[in-house]
Amino acid sequence: MTGEIGSKMPDGTIYIGDSPRTHLPIYAAPADAPTSMAFGKAEKYAKELHVGNKHDFHLPDKEELQLLFENKEKGALKGTLNVTGSDTAGWYLSSTPGNNTYAYGVRFSDGAQGFAFGEHHHSSVRCVR
Repeated sequence: MTGEIGSKMPDGTIYIGDSPRTHLPIYAAPADAPTSMAFGKAEKYAKELHVGNKHDFHLPDKEELQLLFENKEKGALKGTLNVTGSDTAGWYLSSTPGNNTYAYGVRFSDGAQGFAFGEHHHSSVRCVR
Protein backbone atom coordinates (compact mmCIF):
# COMPACT_ATOMS: atom_id res chain seq x y z
CA MET A 1 0.00 0.00 0.00
CA THR A 2 1.35 3.41 -0.97
CA GLY A 3 -0.86 5.61 1.19
CA GLU A 4 -1.95 9.16 0.44
CA ILE A 5 -0.20 11.33 -2.11
CA GLY A 6 2.59 13.11 -0.28
CA SER A 7 3.13 10.24 2.18
CA LYS A 8 6.72 9.70 3.25
CA MET A 9 7.72 6.07 2.80
CA PRO A 10 9.90 4.12 5.27
CA ASP A 11 12.84 4.34 2.82
CA GLY A 12 12.63 8.17 2.80
CA THR A 13 11.01 8.58 -0.63
CA ILE A 14 7.70 10.41 -1.08
CA TYR A 15 4.72 8.92 -2.92
CA ILE A 16 3.63 11.40 -5.64
CA GLY A 17 0.86 9.37 -7.28
CA ASP A 18 0.43 6.74 -9.96
CA SER A 19 1.96 7.07 -13.39
CA PRO A 20 -0.61 8.14 -15.98
CA ARG A 21 1.19 5.87 -18.46
CA THR A 22 1.97 2.70 -16.45
CA HIS A 23 -0.49 3.12 -13.54
CA LEU A 24 2.33 2.12 -11.17
CA PRO A 25 3.21 4.20 -8.08
CA ILE A 26 5.90 6.87 -8.48
CA TYR A 27 8.13 7.98 -5.63
CA ALA A 28 10.23 11.13 -5.46
CA ALA A 29 13.51 11.68 -3.69
CA PRO A 30 12.90 13.64 -0.47
CA ALA A 31 14.90 16.65 -1.72
CA ASP A 32 16.15 18.31 -4.87
CA ALA A 33 19.67 17.78 -6.12
CA PRO A 34 22.00 20.00 -4.04
CA THR A 35 22.55 22.42 -6.96
CA SER A 36 20.81 23.25 -10.21
CA MET A 37 22.40 21.44 -13.12
CA ALA A 38 22.43 20.95 -16.86
CA PHE A 39 20.84 17.91 -18.49
CA GLY A 40 23.92 15.66 -18.78
CA LYS A 41 24.97 16.20 -15.19
CA ALA A 42 21.36 15.70 -14.02
CA GLU A 43 21.13 12.32 -15.75
CA LYS A 44 24.37 11.21 -14.10
CA TYR A 45 23.21 12.48 -10.70
CA ALA A 46 19.95 10.48 -11.01
CA LYS A 47 21.79 7.27 -11.89
CA GLU A 48 24.06 7.64 -8.86
CA LEU A 49 21.38 8.71 -6.35
CA HIS A 50 20.66 6.40 -3.40
CA VAL A 51 17.85 7.08 -0.92
CA GLY A 52 17.36 4.52 1.80
CA ASN A 53 17.98 1.21 0.09
CA LYS A 54 16.71 2.44 -3.30
CA HIS A 55 19.06 3.18 -6.19
CA ASP A 56 16.82 3.06 -9.27
CA PHE A 57 16.15 6.79 -9.68
CA HIS A 58 15.81 8.67 -12.95
CA LEU A 59 14.88 12.11 -14.21
CA PRO A 60 11.10 12.29 -14.44
CA ASP A 61 9.58 12.14 -17.90
CA LYS A 62 7.09 14.82 -18.95
CA GLU A 63 4.09 13.08 -17.35
CA GLU A 64 5.92 12.26 -14.10
CA LEU A 65 7.14 15.86 -13.80
CA GLN A 66 3.60 17.14 -14.32
CA LEU A 67 2.35 14.79 -11.58
CA LEU A 68 5.04 16.10 -9.24
CA PHE A 69 3.99 19.69 -10.04
CA GLU A 70 0.29 18.94 -9.45
CA ASN A 71 1.04 17.40 -6.04
CA LYS A 72 3.80 19.79 -4.90
CA GLU A 73 1.80 21.07 -1.91
CA LYS A 74 0.70 17.69 -0.56
CA GLY A 75 2.08 16.03 2.55
CA ALA A 76 5.85 15.67 2.77
CA LEU A 77 6.30 17.37 -0.64
CA LYS A 78 5.01 20.71 0.68
CA GLY A 79 7.77 23.28 0.96
CA THR A 80 10.46 21.05 -0.57
CA LEU A 81 10.32 22.24 -4.19
CA ASN A 82 11.63 25.46 -5.73
CA VAL A 83 8.60 27.64 -6.45
CA THR A 84 10.50 30.94 -6.75
CA GLY A 85 9.89 31.22 -10.49
CA SER A 86 13.50 32.28 -11.01
CA ASP A 87 15.22 31.52 -14.30
CA THR A 88 16.33 28.81 -14.56
CA ALA A 89 16.49 27.36 -11.04
CA GLY A 90 12.70 27.75 -10.61
CA TRP A 91 12.27 25.31 -13.50
CA TYR A 92 12.49 21.53 -13.14
CA LEU A 93 14.14 19.41 -15.76
CA SER A 94 12.66 16.27 -17.30
CA SER A 95 14.08 13.44 -19.37
CA THR A 96 11.67 14.17 -22.24
CA PRO A 97 13.62 15.52 -25.21
CA GLY A 98 12.38 18.38 -27.35
CA ASN A 99 15.03 17.97 -30.02
CA ASN A 100 18.78 17.36 -30.12
CA THR A 101 19.48 20.45 -28.00
CA TYR A 102 16.63 20.87 -25.52
CA ALA A 103 14.61 18.97 -22.92
CA TYR A 104 11.14 19.61 -21.48
CA GLY A 105 10.80 21.54 -18.22
CA VAL A 106 8.13 22.95 -15.89
CA ARG A 107 8.33 26.15 -13.83
CA PHE A 108 6.93 25.15 -10.44
CA SER A 109 5.75 28.64 -9.44
CA ASP A 110 3.00 28.70 -12.07
CA GLY A 111 3.12 25.52 -14.17
CA ALA A 112 4.57 27.14 -17.29
CA GLN A 113 5.96 24.47 -19.62
CA GLY A 114 8.54 24.51 -22.36
CA PHE A 115 11.46 22.99 -24.19
CA ALA A 116 14.33 25.28 -23.27
CA PHE A 117 16.70 23.25 -21.17
CA GLY A 118 19.91 22.10 -22.73
CA GLU A 119 23.51 21.69 -21.68
CA HIS A 120 23.88 25.43 -21.00
CA HIS A 121 20.80 25.83 -18.80
CA HIS A 122 21.01 24.83 -15.16
CA SER A 123 17.65 23.82 -13.72
CA SER A 124 16.37 22.26 -10.53
CA VAL A 125 16.29 18.47 -10.42
CA ARG A 126 14.02 16.18 -8.40
CA CYS A 127 14.57 12.51 -9.18
CA VAL A 128 11.85 9.87 -9.15
CA ARG A 129 11.62 6.10 -9.18
